[in-house]
Order: sequence, then structure tokens, then C-alpha cells
Amino acid sequence: MESLVVTVIGPDRPGLVSMLSDRGKTHGASWEQSRMATLAGQFAGIVHFQVPARVYRSAMRAGRSPSGRVRAERCSTEQRME
Repeated sequence: MESLVVTVIGPDRPGLVSMLSDRGKTHGASWEQSRMATLAGQFAGIVHFQVPARVYRSAMRAGRSPSGRVRAERCSTEQRME
């Protein structure tokens, strides 16, 4: 398993967090921690997942989506969010 931090920024809309959770489950990820906020109609979220190595590699190819910007970064267990 790999430790992966995903950030999402874009227009706030209903179901965004659920979609993120569902996508993680589909790929075998475990949602460890998160922080989320909405400001001026924009959503910003950061989620720490534990994911299989193959998911990590495909997540690195994430970029722009119709719902906003998505970025994934690998982190070591020493860098875990508190």
C-alpha cells in the first residue's frame, strides 16, 4: 500500500465529497483523514488515502477534470497529516 494525498479545488457542487469517496472505494483506497472547506462558492479539499501501488501510479496522471483541479502526491508515513 502507498500513502497518497489528493487535493481537489473547484466549484462547489452537491455530491462532490461523495464522488471522491466512491472513486477511492472503486480503486481499493482507504480514506484515512481529510480537511475540506468552501469559500466564495469554491470547494477545497485534501484527503489522505492508503492505496494499492497500481492506483498510486494512475493517480499521478490525474490533472484537470470538468469539476476542477485534482492533484495527487505520494507521502511517507513520517509525513502523515496530524
